[in-house]
Amino acid sequence: FFTSVAMASVLALVSGCSGNASSNGGTTGTVDDPIVINMRICGPDQCTYFMGAYDGFPDEVDLGQTVELGPGAFSISAYDGAVFTWDGESVSWTRWTVNEDLSFNKEGVMSLAGLGVRDSGGALPAFVAGDEAYLFQVPERLVVRFDPQRMEIVDTIDMPAAPVQFGVPEGFDAYVSGSNIIVPIESVDWNRFEYDPQAMAALVLDTATGTLDYIVDERMTTGVGAFMDENGDLYYGPSRFAAHMHHYGTQDTTGFPTVQGLVRIKQGENGFDPDFFQRLDEVNGDPAIWNTSYLGDGKILQLTFAQDVASWPSDPDQWWNMERTKRIVDMNDWSSELLDDPANDEWNGVWFPAGEVNGTQYFVLERVNESGTAASAIARYSPSGFEIELAQQSLSFQNVFALN
Repeated sequence: FFTSVAMASVLALVSGCSGNASSNGGTTGTVDDPIVINMRICGPDQCTYFMGAYDGFPDEVDLGQTVELGPGAFSISAYDGAVFTWDGESVSWTRWTVNEDLSFNKEGVMSLAGLGVRDSGGALPAFVAGDEAYLFQVPERLVVRFDPQRMEIVDTIDMPAAPVQFGVPEGFDAYVSGSNIIVPIESVDWNRFEYDPQAMAALVLDTATGTLDYIVDERMTTGVGAFMDENGDLYYGPSRFAAHMHHYGTQDTTGFPTVQGLVRIKQGENGFDPDFFQRLDEVNGDPAIWNTSYLGDGKILQLTFAQDVASWPSDPDQWWNMERTKRIVDMNDWSSELLDDPANDEWNGVWFPAGEVNGTQYFVLERVNESGTAASAIARYSPSGFEIELAQQSLSFQNVFALN
């Protein structure tokens, strides 16, 4: 079944302070199901990332009790009771475990500097076994196989050229299905303000045979988000960046495939399902989709722009600030309904999936106050709306996950 290692992030404009870490070996045991929360604070020039371990959601995060990961630590993942963090400044991954007192134990560092990897990182690690994991550095056309216990590089594999036309291809999410690892690819060119109209693309590695190649689906253009259902089927959906460029870009988009579709790769398969395709804009009636997340039982949560295209602002930068609408789409009958969310008035900005804890999907909600300061919250979804677990001013939460 597909295992997602994708995480998401949000923005904030705030100032920061430092944290600490235990790196002297500590106690190797762990508490029952500790949760790890990843967060950041941002100044005018850069953001600084932190992480903390807790025995439940705290009333408030004390940054003095967290680990300061630095400005380039925007990627974080967890597997088999350990946490893995990216450091863009040193171009390296670090393995951490959580001690009984909820401090962190730094267990190993693996540098990618000798491989020519840039400081922006690549896809999050795809973990296959306790001693086998893969990193997909799509811009450098390189796959790195490593041992996540010893934090040592085992081998590298050269990627074929991506079947994209614009910009530098990116791949940030990795999904494991049997012996296959699937990495959805995005291709947009911010310099030319264009996106790749050719096809939806994904990179597939068969770890059993070492076969590495791209698959494409010409029914839809480049996407940005993927989710999986209980059956292990992987769905790859709309890109808000492509929708933005489709409207404001310099390209003649006549004849381009839709930017609002949904395609599928069935469990254990290494190609797009030719019998499945759904246009989500025709389901919900909204002209643009910002984000799509899976809730379970065949239902997806969407953040959309419901305004008629004729009323969109002329300034492309103001497009991102338009009012957003929350919708629940039922994939069983492709019905759509508005989510009457009580938290919407207070937390009316962007939300992103933050991770899963004990089978519950959590989201990050954010807002910018009238004073210009930012705030964020971690919330779980319920049929009546988002229920806030943790909220804090001047702090941007990123991810939450359990180390069980």
